[in-house]
Amino acid sequence: MKKGMSIPINTIIILAVGLIVLLGIVAFFVGAFGTPSSTMKCQAKLSAECQKFVSAGGCDDKIKASDMSNYGDLVDAINCTLGYKWNPPNNQKKLEKAESMCCMGLNK
Repeated sequence: MKKGMSIPINTIIILAVGLIVLLGIVAFFVGAFGTPSSTMKCQAKLSAECQKFVSAGGCDDKIKASDMSNYGDLVDAINCTLGYKWNPPNNQKKLEKAESMCCMGLNK
């Protein structure tokens, strides 16, 4: 380069944008934008536990609040799916949450 020549600012901006786009494409194909496997495991666990709850009549009001102590795995699956520790001392609250998460779209 001769003295006094420089790269135009437009060229630098275009190169920076191109690099960002390239990194985004690489991240997409590597899986950085996909659903994390832990989320998929939580959803699978919730689905399995909801299946047990529904099969036992949970969506038909056959399960009472006092029965919720038998559904600790369902509470764990709800915690995993929600992403925080949820464990109310009241079994009625657990039953209501289980019904809201497992009985969506089912006739009650």
